[in-house]
Amino acid sequence: MSSSSAYSAPLSGIRILDLAEDSAGFCSRLLADMGAEVVKVEPPGGCPSRQTGPFVNDQPGADGSLSFWYHNLGKNSITLDPENGQDRQKLLQLAASSDALVESFRPGYLEGIGLGYSELSAANPGLIMASVTGFGQSGPYAQYKSSALIAAASGGQMYVCGRPGNPPLKPYGDQPYYTASLFAACGILLALRCRELTGRGQHIDISLQEATAAALEHVLVQYFYAKTVPARQGSLQWNAASDIFPCHDGHALLTFSREWDTLVELLGSKDMADGLEHPSWRDADFRRQHTGKIQEIISSWTCLQDKGEVFRLGRDMRFPWAAVNSLRDVMDNEQLRERGYFVKAEHPLKPGGFKVPRPVISFADAGAPEGTPLRGIRILDFTWMLAGPYATRLLADFGAEVIKVQSKLTATGAEQNDTGYFANWNRNKLGITLDLSRSEARQLALELAGKCDLVMENFTPRVMDGWGLGYRDLKLVKPDIVMVSLSGFGHSGPWRNYTALGPTVQALSGLTKLTSYREGRPCGIGFAYADHISGLYAALAALTALRRRDKTGQGAYVDISELEAACSMLGPALLDLSVNGRVAEPAGNKSEWGQAAPHGCYRCKGEDRWCVIAVFSEEEWQSLCNGMGRAQLARQDKFASIVSRLEHAQELDCLIEGWTMKHTPREVMEALQSAGVPAAAVNDARDLADDPHLNERGFLIELEHPVLGLRRADGNPVRLSTTPPQYNKAAPLLGEHNRRVFVDILGMHDDKFERYVAEGIIA
Repeated sequence: MSSSSAYSAPLSGIRILDLAEDSAGFCSRLLADMGAEVVKVEPPGGCPSRQTGPFVNDQPGADGSLSFWYHNLGKNSITLDPENGQDRQKLLQLAASSDALVESFRPGYLEGIGLGYSELSAANPGLIMASVTGFGQSGPYAQYKSSALIAAASGGQMYVCGRPGNPPLKPYGDQPYYTASLFAACGILLALRCRELTGRGQHIDISLQEATAAALEHVLVQYFYAKTVPARQGSLQWNAASDIFPCHDGHALLTFSREWDTLVELLGSKDMADGLEHPSWRDADFRRQHTGKIQEIISSWTCLQDKGEVFRLGRDMRFPWAAVNSLRDVMDNEQLRERGYFVKAEHPLKPGGFKVPRPVISFADAGAPEGTPLRGIRILDFTWMLAGPYATRLLADFGAEVIKVQSKLTATGAEQNDTGYFANWNRNKLGITLDLSRSEARQLALELAGKCDLVMENFTPRVMDGWGLGYRDLKLVKPDIVMVSLSGFGHSGPWRNYTALGPTVQALSGLTKLTSYREGRPCGIGFAYADHISGLYAALAALTALRRRDKTGQGAYVDISELEAACSMLGPALLDLSVNGRVAEPAGNKSEWGQAAPHGCYRCKGEDRWCVIAVFSEEEWQSLCNGMGRAQLARQDKFASIVSRLEHAQELDCLIEGWTMKHTPREVMEALQSAGVPAAAVNDARDLADDPHLNERGFLIELEHPVLGLRRADGNPVRLSTTPPQYNKAAPLLGEHNRRVFVDILGMHDDKFERYVAEGIIA
C-alpha cells in the first residue's frame, strides 16, 4: 500500500528489518514515515498479523487486513523462514547490511535458532536490535504470554478505567502496542546516536507492561506521594476537573474547575445555576466534596444543547471543552481537514483509493556514562503540565541537559515544584525562573536559546511568537536550532488558538466514545493518556530532527498536534470507516475484531479484585478448560471454536467468573500462565509498586528530593543494553539553578545577575 503524499526524509539511508507482530509493527512504521527503508520479513504464508481485522469487505485474507495496511504503510515485504537454514543465512546477510532490527518473539526464541543478538551483532557490530515483548527479556514473568488486554491489566491502565462497581475497562484498540512502539522507536534513535560515537549497536529491551505503567499520569504519583490507590471514577476525570455530560445529540466533555466563575455566570444567564452563585461554591475543596450536585446542574443544561454547540460555546470562552466524537465526526473534522491530516492512499483491493491518517511528525525548514546518547545536547524547555515535560524527561534520562523555564507567577498547580506531580515529570532537569512579561527576560531567553540545540514548548501558537521566541526569532541567534512545538491542535488551521487538555483531545479524537462499556454514558480513559502519547511523539521528533541536523547542518521546526497524535492510535478503525464505511462502536473488554474468545475481565476473590483472560487459539482454549477443572467445556459444540464462543460469550463469561471468584488475581494469572494461557491480574497502584517482576527488573526507581524526601517513581521503559537511562537528580526547586545557568552557561556577570534577581526579571 502506498500513500500519495511525500514527506521529507530525515532517516533516509537507514535500513530497518521488521520481524515484529502486531505488538511492535507500528514501531518500524513510525521510522518508515521519516524516511527509513523498512523491510518487513514475513514467514511463508505471510505474517500472522495479516489475519488481524478489520478486513476489506469483511473478507479475511492475507492481503485484506486493514490493521496490517495501517501498521505497514511504506514498508517493503520479503518472505523468509527463520527456521530454515538457507533463509536464516539470508537473514543474517540482510542484518549485516542493516541498521536496526525490530522483533517481538518470546524471549529466547531467536537465540534458540541462532539469530539472537549475539549472533546478529557478530555479523554486524553496529546493528541495533529492539525487542518488544509482553514482560521484557528478563524477570520472573519474561515467558508469560501477553496481548493488549494483558498489558493494559498488568500495566495498571485498566484498574482506573471504567465505572465504580463495574469491571475495569480496557482502552479501545491496542493502546499498549502503540505506546511500546513509540518507546521502541525513540530507543532506536537514541541507539543510532550512540553508534555515531562508538560504532557499536545495542540491544533494546521494551516491555509492554512497563510501557503501559509509564503512561498512567496520576496513578503511581498519588500512591508514592499520598499512599492513595486511585480507583475508577467513570467519566469523571481523576482530579474532578472534567466530566462527560449528556447532550441532545450525544455527549460533551466539560471542565468545571479553573473556569468556575464564568461557568456559573453562563448557567445563571439561563436561569439554571440553581444556587451555584453562593460564595461557598467558589472554594475548590467544597466543590470536590459536592461534585454530584455540580454534575446534576450542568447535566440539566447540556441535555438541552447539541454537543457541537457546547464545544463552540466553550471555544468562544476559551474553555478546553469538547464534543465526544464518533469516528465519522473525526473524518469530517474541519481542523484535521484544513491541516491535511487524512491523505489518499491506494491498494489493489480498494480501487479509487481511500483516506488514511498521514504521519503525525513532519519537518519544516523555516559505553560509559560519558557515552550517554544525548550527552552534550542542551534543551531549553518551555513546557508545562504533562505532555511536554514527559517528552523532555525522556531526553533528560538519556543525558540531555534540560533547562526548564518557570516563573514565580506560574509555578502553581501542576507546575508547583514541591508537588509529586511536578517531581514525577521533571527529574534530571535544571530549573530557572524568568518573568517573560519583561523584555529583559525575553532577551535572556533568546540568548540562552543561542547556546542550546533544541527548544521545546507546548503553549498555544500565539505565545512564543508573542514573546519574540518563535522559530524565526530563534533561527536568527542559532541557524541550526531545532524547535518542537506541541499543542492541542497544531499551529495551523481554524482551531490553532483553542485551548485543550489531554481529555479534550481524547474526546475529539473518538477515543473517549470508544473506550466505554457497550451501554450507557461514554467513560473514556480517565486520565490524560493523549498527553503521554503526544509527549512520546515530541521526543521522537526531537531525536529525529537532531539526527538530521547532525547529518546536514539544517535546523528544523516540528509542529505536533495532540489531536492528530490521539487519532493515530485509532488507525485500523479509521481505515474501517474509510474503506468499509463502518463506524466503530465501543467493544467493552471484548476483542474489537473477534480475534479472541474468551477475552474479558473477571471478578476474583477480594474487594474490587479482577483478572483478565484472553484466548487466541484452540490450544489455549483447551488449556483454559483444563486449568479451571472444566475439561468438558472444550467438548461442547457451542464452545468448539472462536466463532461459537463469541456467539455464546455471555454464558461463557459467567462460567469463567464462577471459577475466578474462588481465586485471587495472582493465583489465576500464575495458574493459567503456567498452562500457556494469556492471563493477568488487573493491577492497581499498590500492586504495581509491589510487583515482583517490575521490582526485579528495576523499573521503579528512587530519588532524594530536597523537600519531599526519598521518593519512588516509574523508570524509563527504554532499556538500552550499553547506555541505559540515568537517574541523577530529583526535579528542581523553583529557580534552583539560576546562577549556574545565567552565570556559568550564559556568562552573565555577577552584578548583573544580582540586579536582575532583585528587579524580578530572573523570577
